[in-house]
Parts: sequence; structure tokens; C-alpha cells
Amino acid sequence: RMFIKSFKENFKQGIPEGLLFLLMAVVTFVDLWAMHASDSKMLTFLMILISIIAAFLIVVFVYIFALQSRYENTVKETIFNAFKLAIGNLPRTIVMMILWAIWIMGMIYFHHFSLLVFLIYGLTLPGYFCTMLYDPVFAKLEKTE
Repeated sequence: RMFIKSFKENFKQGIPEGLLFLLMAVVTFVDLWAMHASDSKMLTFLMILISIIAAFLIVVFVYIFALQSRYENTVKETIFNAFKLAIGNLPRTIVMMILWAIWIMGMIYFHHFSLLVFLIYGLTLPGYFCTMLYDPVFAKLEKTE
């Protein structure tokens, strides 16, 4: 019963967060796809900048969903706290960004095998490695409280 109750509460709060993540992913994809057709050096710089920002936002969403599962806050507070954690633990955030970039680039580069790999590991493998990075942050926060 507690699982079902917790699932319902997290589901209601997770919908806006998930939709925000989906919107961010679609906007990033459309921007990169539109810029890909050009050979301009300025657009290449913008593509790199957008990719870095998108990688940072992916990690912020990793923090958002981790905060969502551990603490009770409003959606706005959860997003704000995730940004604070991402910036406050910048070395860990950068490592998480690199992990996600490697995972996504590997999926693109090995596109022949990526469907099979995605079906086996999906988003859980990089998520698992990110858990190893943010768990000490939460342990430190919970110790101070």
C-alpha cells in the first residue's frame, strides 16, 4: 500500500518534470538538426554550446528525479534545488555530463548495435554510474540535517 501511495504522489509530481525534460530534449534536437545543415564556423560553435548546455540540463534532470524520489518538495523547489546541487557539486556534475555524453555519442557512433544495447541497458547504465556520483552528495546533506 505504501508503494502504491508513494507511486501516485511521485507520478503526479513527475509528470510536469518529465514533460519539461521532454520539451528540453525536443528543442535541443530540433536546434541541432536545423544547424547541422550549415558549414558555418559560428553555427558549429553554437552547436557545441547547445550540446554543453543540454548535457548540463540532462544532469540537472538526473538530480531532479533523484530529489523527487528522496524528498518532498514542490516541482519548483525540486528544480531549484537540483540546479543548486548541480552547480554546488560541479566536479561531480561535470563527470556526470561526460558519462552521459559518452553514452549518447556511443549510441550514435555504434548505431547498428545501439538498439540492442539500448534495449538491454537503456538509460539505466549511465543512471547507475550517476547514482554512484550523487549518493555521497545526498549522504552529506542528510548527515547535516
